[in-house]
Amino acid sequence: MKKTNFDQYVEKKLKNQPVLRKELEKADRVWDIALQIKELRQKRGFTQNQLAKVSGISQPNIARIENADYQRYSLSTLEKITTALKATVDVVVVPNEKLEQHQKHFSRSIFSLPTLG
Repeated sequence: MKKTNFDQYVEKKLKNQPVLRKELEKADRVWDIALQIKELRQKRGFTQNQLAKVSGISQPNIARIENADYQRYSLSTLEKITTALKATVDVVVVPNEKLEQHQKHFSRSIFSLPTLG
């Protein structure tokens, strides 16, 4: 995927700010989770209330997880939700020395939106 001018600008600015880069990458992962859960829920035809009943997670917690600002959910909670949505949580642990290779393989801008297409 070709990088936009904005992506190039941001990467240049973050090159010398590793702490900020790390925080943006973390926020990006949280954003991805929120969008993926919401998109899959809608694709499956569930309201938040319906998903709450099927998953055993309260509706307010479903709403929080679908909010990209929320980061305090557990893997167990995500598994309950994804099981109810007939999906799987896939966590990948990548050694630092292989991080660049991993990111190239799964390349996308830290500001791009995921789709389930």
